[in-house]
Amino acid sequence: MTSAIKPRHSIDSLVRRHAGTKLLSRHDDVVQGDLLLEKWDRQDQEAYMIKIALSSFGLLAVVVVTLLVLGGIPKGNETGSLSKIQTIGLPQQGIVIAGPSEGEFATLLAKQSQKISGAQLRTLKSSSVFVINNSGQSIAALNVNWALVQPDGRTISHAVAHHGGLGVLTNNGSPNLMEDIAPNGSRLFSLIDLPDPNRRFGFTTGGGVDKARQLSESTKVTISIDGVLFVDGTFVGPDSQGFFRSLKAEIEARRDLIEEMAQGLNGDAEAMRHVESLANGRREIRRASADQHSYYDEIKETQASLMLARRSKIGDKALLDAISAELSKPRITLRELTSD
Repeated sequence: MTSAIKPRHSIDSLVRRHAGTKLLSRHDDVVQGDLLLEKWDRQDQEAYMIKIALSSFGLLAVVVVTLLVLGGIPKGNETGSLSKIQTIGLPQQGIVIAGPSEGEFATLLAKQSQKISGAQLRTLKSSSVFVINNSGQSIAALNVNWALVQPDGRTISHAVAHHGGLGVLTNNGSPNLMEDIAPNGSRLFSLIDLPDPNRRFGFTTGGGVDKARQLSESTKVTISIDGVLFVDGTFVGPDSQGFFRSLKAEIEARRDLIEEMAQGLNGDAEAMRHVESLANGRREIRRASADQHSYYDEIKETQASLMLARRSKIGDKALLDAISAELSKPRITLRELTSD
């Protein structure tokens, strides 16, 4: 039996879909005029990620897995543990996975070893892979799935998603998303989250799921690339978890919200009242029927709440200038490529 994550829109389905899923977002790159995530200060970014986690997953607690890491994966036969891991990349698109038993994994991990303790290294060797981008195109977002076959025959699935912020840049007049993995670059994906002083956000949801224990007890582990979004907006992969739909909803909700905010700041009282009502809807979310709320709504309501907070901090003129710079960029259209 497979514990699959269903790609649906309601809050209730988001709880089911993302339970046990780690959501990581990189906000290192600061782009002039980008209002969405990159220009917020650390406090605003932390508020954003906490709001998204709490709103998307209802009453599920946000659990920082530092205690998991301190405990580590239970010790055992490491060679036998690695032999049960199978990796599935997207070789036709040039996206490959280097598993922990491969030489390339050891080479890439060694480059980061000076920042990682010995205990963390042991955890990474059993719970991580490197995704290598040999496609010739920059990757904006990527989703990796861990399928863990338990001794009783059940298959438990966990997803780890990462993106570069989903901000929009322009390249010769054409819109591109911010880069997360450059051509010939790589990124470490770990089922077990480790404290990283260079990463601002690293938390999991799922009410304290002991993924380290599940991984250790697995009889077979399959790690696969479930979806890849390139910076030009094209998406490839089996997408068993609705990653494309979630990315599309988030990008569209952000853009739609700042367009409404611009109208409100330019004197459209009705548009401003609507933005305020969205922010109020964010606070009242738990009173609404779960089936009537989509991920798009959740993102838009959270963005409205943060936009109004930003307005009170920097004032109407500065906010309108930042919004105008963002709106000067064309919309990006995401398109899903199907394999023949």
